[in-house]
Amino acid sequence: FFAICERGGLFLAGDTAQSVVEGVDFRFDEVRSVAHHLFHGDKRYIPAKPLTLNINFRSHSGVLNVAAGVLGLLFAVFPRSANKLPPDEGLFVGPKPGIFPVLEKIDLLQTIVSRADGIVVLTHDENVANVQRMFDQNVIVLGVRESKGLEFQDILLVDFFVNLPSECQKPWRVMLNKQHQSVNSAKMKECYPELESHLKLLYTAVTRCSRRLFFLETASSIAGNSFSRWIKNNGLADNQGIDELEKLTKTPDEWRSNGVDYAVIAENHESFEKAIDWLDRAIYCFEKSGDVNLGRKARAHRKSVRFQVDNRSASHDQVDVTQLESNSARIIEALLKEGLLYESMRVFNFILPNIGEYSQELIRSRIIKKIPIHHEC
Repeated sequence: FFAICERGGLFLAGDTAQSVVEGVDFRFDEVRSVAHHLFHGDKRYIPAKPLTLNINFRSHSGVLNVAAGVLGLLFAVFPRSANKLPPDEGLFVGPKPGIFPVLEKIDLLQTIVSRADGIVVLTHDENVANVQRMFDQNVIVLGVRESKGLEFQDILLVDFFVNLPSECQKPWRVMLNKQHQSVNSAKMKECYPELESHLKLLYTAVTRCSRRLFFLETASSIAGNSFSRWIKNNGLADNQGIDELEKLTKTPDEWRSNGVDYAVIAENHESFEKAIDWLDRAIYCFEKSGDVNLGRKARAHRKSVRFQVDNRSASHDQVDVTQLESNSARIIEALLKEGLLYESMRVFNFILPNIGEYSQELIRSRIIKKIPIHHEC
């Protein structure tokens, strides 16, 4: 791979503090070391030293200051956990994040979400199903790991601290009370290695936000109470009351933009079920924006994915070929009408093993050969 790219042909970008996949660690220097070892120091194949980019075009200073604070904790206790870089600088000053008091009543949570239509709820990946049950189906609830690489305007981080392991609650308090300065970082890493991944998860969650960020816990915890004191004492966030929450609204263009983003995520997702979820979200956004055309495209795309889900597990002997050909023809026709060329090719390739040679040739000659992209697919 290095030999094919040669020097200047391979580009890697990322933030090593967001290495939140369990069992995976990454540093850019390691890439250069691997290339150096493979090619015995031949500089033609060794990537150049990383460039540092610290102007953030996504988030404003209110969000970035919290992210910098979390990174400060990470590097103080786990100094070699990621590449230490200068703090990101935002292009403009924005509002500080808000911290809600502990809320144990579901109806209060629903009130918050109703006032912030379109807000995305983040939580631990293993807690997504529990949190999703608190809201209606139009509220997006994602795990922090699942949200990595995505961005959202408004985010509500729910139950991050109360769901941390019980044995990590007091170590979080020690760290947040600034006692980390007198704690042996090697001993802390040895005794509580989970804290490193917790801090990276928190940093990843915070940096998904571009506009308004809120923290909310549905039960009291040692770590949650300590974080609330730490973030407010450092001037990084303010208390947020439900009655004080101004209604967050989106323009039709913002809803449309969100819908397009979600449709793109669906198109590139490996899981059919997840793709359907993202298309449902896209359809909701297009409805809110009033864009009938994009809504129709998203529905056609969703119907296509649903068709593939319903037919993927059937064996060749179980397939009603006539029905399969009829259904697929209607779906491909609808996709082509909406200009969804790649998706129409996916449907064709999906049904190909289960239809007769005559039908294959008929579809190729009458439909597929007329698609400009068919040679690339």
